[in-house]
Amino acid sequence: MEVSSVTQELLETLEILCSRRSTAPWSDFSQGELRVLHHLADCGRAAMLPGELSADLSLSSARVAATLRQLEEKGLVSREMSHVDRRKIHVYLTAEGRRYIEKRFEHVVHSTERLVDFLGQEDARELVRILRRISEKEAPPHP
Repeated sequence: MEVSSVTQELLETLEILCSRRSTAPWSDFSQGELRVLHHLADCGRAAMLPGELSADLSLSSARVAATLRQLEEKGLVSREMSHVDRRKIHVYLTAEGRRYIEKRFEHVVHSTERLVDFLGQEDARELVRILRRISEKEAPPHP
């Protein structure tokens, strides 16, 4: 299969970007752990059930259970039995989990501001335009 030069350049550039080792403070977290933390922080409720996390994030119940165990070991979430229905377990972000999410958000904003400064306003707006176009193309069809 013949690949155009633009396609080859894009593949090489994406490979370079993806292969860079992250020095971010969250590089020792799995993608699933970060998704769960962010969802708990953004859900607008004090607690969630593991089944709700599974449904909302399209993760298996086994994956959610393993992820929650890892996050609990890191002190970022806690699981408590419901006082109303002892069969249910409520998942909470701990104070440390909230601090972690806030610190991560600040870091992401700072890194993005540095990227905008590096690119300049014109190129940054062009990057946003292109990424939006890609995200619209890749969006799943609405039922």
